Amino acid sequence: MPFPKGLTSPPSPASSRNSEPSSWVANVAASQGLNAKITIVSFHGLFRNLAAAKLMMSQACRHDGIFYLDMTGEDARTPLDELSIAKFLENSKELHALSDVEKLGFELDNILPLGTTGYKAAGKFHGVLAGDYPLEEDWLITGNAVDDPAHFRAHLPPPLFDKLFDFYAIARFHFIGLSLLDHLAVALSSKDLRAAHTDGHSNMSSFILTKCIATTQSPADNVEAHTDPGTLLILFNPPPSLHLFRPADPRQPTSKPRYIPISPPAGSAAVVVGDALSFLSRGRLQAARMAMVSAKGMDNVEEWHSVAYRLGPDEKATLVDLKKVKWPACDWHAARMGVEAEAEADETL
Repeated sequence: MPFPKGLTSPPSPASSRNSEPSSWVANVAASQGLNAKITIVSFHGLFRNLAAAKLMMSQACRHDGIFYLDMTGEDARTPLDELSIAKFLENSKELHALSDVEKLGFELDNILPLGTTGYKAAGKFHGVLAGDYPLEEDWLITGNAVDDPAHFRAHLPPPLFDKLFDFYAIARFHFIGLSLLDHLAVALSSKDLRAAHTDGHSNMSSFILTKCIATTQSPADNVEAHTDPGTLLILFNPPPSLHLFRPADPRQPTSKPRYIPISPPAGSAAVVVGDALSFLSRGRLQAARMAMVSAKGMDNVEEWHSVAYRLGPDEKATLVDLKKVKWPACDWHAARMGVEAEAEADETL
């Protein structure tokens, strides 16, 4: 189902103040193919100075496929366990005033679909994350409840649990994700990414608690990287072992490809570009390549629990991969997260 009509996008970037189209075009041209610094992007900045936000997102996404999103507002120094989602709810009168699910215009399962993404059947990530890179996901069921509330509470600070596991907060994350698509579309002078992402069917977004098991993989040059199959993956507290692939800098002859930690500042989230967004942007946005490697802080940790929100396209949205093959989004997810891996396993028997 489409997002509620009562929730509108932020003001168009075309009408923002302090717009600098000439420098914007020059900076976009300069950023292509070059190393781009991972940039802290203020959530409030997306609405107040969109010209600057467009530049920061473009520089980050075009090269690494990742940027950092300040979830606290003006002050990124606020600790993660004091994450203030309430501030955004207060500023969204239409959403804040809703008192029941029916007024939203869609069912909870459209935000937390358990049977359409392929993750539930798979039980864990397949492909490069299977075996040597074990990473499992515990799922919400519906509403404000979770599969095992005691399990979640045991691994999350109470303030974070209370603020994150709330239906309206989850709906707000969905709205944030769609708003980011709007701004990225303008930044890329692209067609409406939201329209391509949304076709009126149940979406494949989900709010998850990820359990990362400490890996013994050494940070060798040949570590196999993976991408996320979704549109945007918002990581609130990624494990130290999750690293981002940074290509060699063509401006530096001695530069080599390497992996760097995904380490958002306190109070910020890491926003990762996935395959679906790379396809929707026709390759103009690169999906972030990530790998699980050994890292400081994980030596004596049996498992690390990470909160994430995955913005996924609607089930029937058309994705055209880099080989020009058309996929219904649900089929792409199934292929990436289960069916493909099972077929490969059958061939080895």
